[in-house]
Amino acid sequence: MKKLVDQHQRQFENALSISISWKDDNTNASRDIHNFQAILHLFGYPKAEEFVIPIDSKVPGWDVADKIRALILQAMAMTGRTIIFIHYAGHGLNWNEDLHFCDASGRKHFNVESNILSLVNSASPITDAHNIDVVLIFDSCYSYLVTRGFTGESRVVEILAAVDEKTRLAFSPGVRASFTGKLYAEIIRRKHLGAKDIELADLITHLRKESPLKKPSYRLLMGANSLRLTIPGDTEGGPTYQPPGPATHAIFSFRLFTSLYPCIPGCSLWVRSTLLPPPIGTRRR
Repeated sequence: MKKLVDQHQRQFENALSISISWKDDNTNASRDIHNFQAILHLFGYPKAEEFVIPIDSKVPGWDVADKIRALILQAMAMTGRTIIFIHYAGHGLNWNEDLHFCDASGRKHFNVESNILSLVNSASPITDAHNIDVVLIFDSCYSYLVTRGFTGESRVVEILAAVDEKTRLAFSPGVRASFTGKLYAEIIRRKHLGAKDIELADLITHLRKESPLKKPSYRLLMGANSLRLTIPGDTEGGPTYQPPGPATHAIFSFRLFTSLYPCIPGCSLWVRSTLLPPPIGTRRR
């Protein structure tokens, strides 16, 4: 229970981000990159590095992996907790049930699992001691292929994908709203309504309900709960945002043995001070 609550209340001292696209692109990825930068700005995070895979790249997957490794090493050297955003905009394809990102021609592509996910999942060199959480936003066709599986850890790695298994093909920005564009529009809508924070899993749940054609999908790759990101700025005196409700409902039950009775007062105090709402007329500090 403490792990669940901790991941909801995390504050980040540092934020590092990268947006990945192809030079050989015909999906209007530049518009998605602009929207991604706008999302970071809304949360008060620094601008993302924009890595455009060059046309003459011999092994594009290695180029991308090198960029992400450098970002992780930078985060490992930082003091305090760090959140890393990895954004991709462009083509995706189903390569033997594995997600590959590819250029406009389809001739150059790389495996997302081995070149991106393996650098941040439970098999990576990142440990809980590094205090690093990772959010991956994949705005591509077939991105649902990486929204399978789960590993419970203290650190969080979650994936926000443009489509699910039924829709498969994603919209490019332009006539239709792309996934990154939808994320930005919903986040800024909630900010204008007075929201002080946003849970990423709840964001995807809402977009799935509101998207009649292309429904996004979600995966908690590691961790016990989705991250809740704070929206900076003074909302005092403004509208009061009413969240749609939790993305996940859970019921806990405990079976206590006689040997654990001395721990009950401490557990009861923690539940009352952390999980239960304060009495009417009081404010929790």
